[in-house]
Amino acid sequence: MYGVKAKLKGVIKITKPAVVTLLAFTAIASAIVAYGSITVFFYMPFVLALISVVTGAAGAEAVTAYTDRDIDRIMERTNKRPVPSGTISGVTALIVGLVLISTSIIFAVAVSLLVTVLILIALVDNIVVYSLWLKRSSRWNIVLGGICGGIPVLMGWASVTGSLSWASLFLAMLVIVWIPIHIWSFSIEYMEDYRKASIPMFPLTIKTVKKSMVCVGMAGMVIAIFPILAYFAGIGSYLFLAISTLMGLITIALSISLIMKPAKKNAKHLFIFSNIYLFIVFVALIIPFLRY
Repeated sequence: MYGVKAKLKGVIKITKPAVVTLLAFTAIASAIVAYGSITVFFYMPFVLALISVVTGAAGAEAVTAYTDRDIDRIMERTNKRPVPSGTISGVTALIVGLVLISTSIIFAVAVSLLVTVLILIALVDNIVVYSLWLKRSSRWNIVLGGICGGIPVLMGWASVTGSLSWASLFLAMLVIVWIPIHIWSFSIEYMEDYRKASIPMFPLTIKTVKKSMVCVGMAGMVIAIFPILAYFAGIGSYLFLAISTLMGLITIALSISLIMKPAKKNAKHLFIFSNIYLFIVFVALIIPFLRY
């Protein structure tokens, strides 16, 4: 039997705080740029939208912990998570998720119709399109299921401006393209785990491991373009352009290395760098506004 403390830790863990924090940060960065100042934290529509992002993302992760409980038990990488390990029940995870999702929608409604539509798109994409449908049936699962990852950027922007722009869409696309590269380079390390659980991650569906690594490397070369497009769409400073270009060139170099020498070690290098890529690019985006 697990005690109350262990169960509380389990509840927190199923919401994946690290993932939620990164998504919240992209929303914050987007809102700061749209508002033109770090004082956006005193702008109530944004605060409500940020709460919606956090509770929505956490709720979706909790519901996913419920829907994935069977495959999580099979995979060595996931069988010690709170639900498959028995720390908390699947029903508990589902209830927590639904409460958080309901909270998210309420806060979104309090902001605007556009923000509400955006959070609903994100939730449907994450839970229905990805977790319940494509994750177990298509190699393109994380491509279409990753659209939800770009929604917080749009929510942050929309909460301030009341609309969307090409610049905000390019920033969202940066996140959406980053997600498959991040996940695919990671999944190469755990291909046997995914195979046991019959999850058709893209690298598994390619005839040879080497060819799958080449495909992942080619995908990695695409990401560099979106910060540049965002800059020419009217956001970001020269510093943002310089840092994002540098980060993009490093990603391209790591991708070329994976293409030229398909090896798990090089895939891991791309994955490790992708962990910091998104955070650094969005930090570069808001640096000019930190002095206000």
